[in-house]
Amino acid sequence: MPRLDDIYPDKFMKAAHIDEMLQDTEEEHAVFTIKSTGTAEYSDGKKQILLRFRETHLELGLNKGNSVALAELFDSTESDDWIGKRVALHTEQVRNSMAPGGFSQAIRVSVKQTAKANRPKPAGKPAPAMTQEEVDEGDDIPFDGESDVWPKGRQ
Repeated sequence: MPRLDDIYPDKFMKAAHIDEMLQDTEEEHAVFTIKSTGTAEYSDGKKQILLRFRETHLELGLNKGNSVALAELFDSTESDDWIGKRVALHTEQVRNSMAPGGFSQAIRVSVKQTAKANRPKPAGKPAPAMTQEEVDEGDDIPFDGESDVWPKGRQ
């Protein structure tokens, strides 16, 4: 039997999507790579920066707080400069006068986790220095020495 979400898929990311993605993991943040940015303009005149991600078809409309956080993290107010950067997202309960009970779940940029996700990976430890004699002793490369072609099966 088809699911409603399969017939009418969401376009915009909601807090429930993040919660569902994290449901079977021990992770507290969902990390996405920004594929492109855009702008959404609504009938009431409200505008939002949109983020599109490599990992999902869902787009995220940023509120001002999340936009400012990313601008500070990525040192640019130009959202196109954010392309290729990784964003860690989590949900939290926030006041919402329009929601039943006055609270609802909202998507938030995880500042520390986003910074961590964008740190350059440390290079591996360099190999210890060797003398030429040590290099020559370990010469077990199957190279015939007469041509610049590797023996068959070793290419």
